[in-house]
Order: sequence, then structure tokens, then C-alpha cells
Amino acid sequence: MKSFAFLILSLTFVSCNMFHSGSESQLEEQVDSFAIYYFNWQFYNSVRFVTPESKKWMSYAASQVHEADIELLRQKEKIATYTLNDIDYHENDTTADARITVHNFLQMDTIGKACQLVEKAEFAIPLVYREQEDKWIVNLNGLPRPLRK
Repeated sequence: MKSFAFLILSLTFVSCNMFHSGSESQLEEQVDSFAIYYFNWQFYNSVRFVTPESKKWMSYAASQVHEADIELLRQKEKIATYTLNDIDYHENDTTADARITVHNFLQMDTIGKACQLVEKAEFAIPLVYREQEDKWIVNLNGLPRPLRK
């Protein structure tokens, strides 16, 4: 009887951790589109992949671009790319973090200073599942910042 109860408890735990809201492939597509546009400073295009509440952060990012940044963007030989490392679904089943490694991107510096070329950094991109739309959307609470190691 104890082994049966343990089996049921184990299956419940596994099923709760295996299933989540929405399509994982749709989540990955959302992260892909957002990351490519955002890390290549195409903030206007990245707006399509964020929640309405997050749009203010795209506007803020665009407002912080200075002439020195534009010149560095023009001189850059390769576009920024990324790799998806992991998706961490939270307990509530409707939020997640996509952990990505971004390569060859320009990182905004403090106000008034030119951006800096970064070869590689890891980020956690927060997402929320919107049931009424049946899709995952990037949900920013600020501009993406590299994770500390």
C-alpha cells in the first residue's frame, strides 16, 4: 500500500513538472524573434514580441541611443546572435524564464557613454503565458541585463 501511494505521489510530481501552459515551440519562436531584434538594436521591431506593459522599456531603450552608438552599430561586422540554453518554467505554470547566451552584441552603457562590444553574456528573458491569446509573450520589468556569475 505504501509503495502504491509513493507511486501515485511520484507520478503527480512528475506530471506537474512536465506539463506547462502553451506551446514550447511558440515560446521558443517568441524568444528567437525578440532576441534577434532586441540585441541588434531594432527596438521598434522587438515591440511586437513583448507585453503591452513592456513596451515602455522598448521606448526607453530607443530613447537612449546616441550618435556614438549608431556609429558603432554601423562599424560592427557581425550581427548579434544567441543560443537558447534552457527554459525554466515557474511553479504557477504561466511564467517562465528563457536562459540565453548572446554573442557579439553591443551593450548599452550608462547615460552619455558609448555602448560596449560584448563577445558573450547570459541573459534570462522573462515570459508570461496569455491564455486569452494562447501564446507566450516576453514580459519585461526592465531592460535585459546580463546575469551575474
